[in-house]
Amino acid sequence: ISVAAPGLEKKDFNISIEGNRLTVGYDATDKPERYAYATKYSKSYTVPHTCDAEKIQASYKSGVLVVELPKGESAKMRQIKIK
Repeated sequence: ISVAAPGLEKKDFNISIEGNRLTVGYDATDKPERYAYATKYSKSYTVPHTCDAEKIQASYKSGVLVVELPKGESAKMRQIKIK
């Protein structure tokens, strides 16, 4: 998941997960200069059951927030041996 939000800082973002619902948002009402973003933003996503919620990571670099949703072990392909 990527969110373009130039001019913000890491502390402006809020990312939370409850059950299989991931919510990403920010509040920039205290910013004196506004670029190409709204002052408040929030969007929820349904996380697939194959995602390992404990390993979700986020980074903010060059005005883009990126949230990574890694696949869990059960979602990865494996070879099944024939008995």
